[in-house]
Amino acid sequence: MWESIATALGGQILIAIVIVFNGRAGAKYHIGFPVLNRAAFGVFGAWWPTFNRAVMAIVWNGVNGVSQILIVSHPNSY
Repeated sequence: MWESIATALGGQILIAIVIVFNGRAGAKYHIGFPVLNRAAFGVFGAWWPTFNRAVMAIVWNGVNGVSQILIVSHPNSY
């Protein structure tokens, strides 16, 4: 049991570090994610990370919507 808790905690700490470094430029220089991508990958290279982030947001919104519908339609099973 403690191995799974340690693994989950380690993964959360690792992704928290990545997220903090990803947001550092925006917090310090007040530039958005697409602008940071253009600086790193160029004008056409920045399309992929921006598109990937948009698709991931759409999919995650769908996952949240389905889970909310399941909770509302079957409140006693959760």
